[in-house]
Amino acid sequence: MSRRNSLIAAAVALAVVAGAGWFAHGAWQKRRLDAQVAQLVGEAGGRLAATIGADLNAPPADLVPTLESSIKDTRAALEQLRAANARPDRALVEAADDYLLTVLEVLRRQAGSARGRLKFAESRKALAAHLAQAGQRSGNWMPEAIALRQQMDKDFFDYQMAASSLGNLLKGYPDSFKKIASRVPGASLPSDGAAKEAQARAVEALDAARQEFEKAKQLVAPG
Repeated sequence: MSRRNSLIAAAVALAVVAGAGWFAHGAWQKRRLDAQVAQLVGEAGGRLAATIGADLNAPPADLVPTLESSIKDTRAALEQLRAANARPDRALVEAADDYLLTVLEVLRRQAGSARGRLKFAESRKALAAHLAQAGQRSGNWMPEAIALRQQMDKDFFDYQMAASSLGNLLKGYPDSFKKIASRVPGASLPSDGAAKEAQARAVEALDAARQEFEKAKQLVAPG
């Protein structure tokens, strides 16, 4: 073999080795991304599963702190995903981003609904307690009653907005779920059925609060 042919053969061999190395590195990056996405999505789904069945008409005392912790962790997961190298599978990262963002927003609306429901219950009870003292009226009794009524109105309106927003987000959850479930089949995530049930509970909780509000606001004019 001539020197020229030897150089050509060496160059070809080097190119083959380099190509094999490049493909191997690409495959390693893909496996690494797959594992990272599966972990981030699975953990976010687990956080949502822990609270999606909560009773928002009578939120337990630990619900809001649990949601706040889940919101913090899910926000960090979303930031971690967006900092990752998406080149090996951009479609996977986009589906994961959509899912994590959906979970984050649902958790935020759940927290807002729980806080709003508790605050409305407190202001309604404060108004009822004040009205129960009607036989002991002072000069400030009526202005205080009006102020309490206005606070109750505000708290109900805030709760209504949060609960309605939660219902809308849960309505959109199935689309996000289907996108990521097909890409990360091993992840244990709340199903679209669970989201529909949660949406129904949010509507029921809002209806119950609305009935309480309609009954309470008959007791005193808003001023």
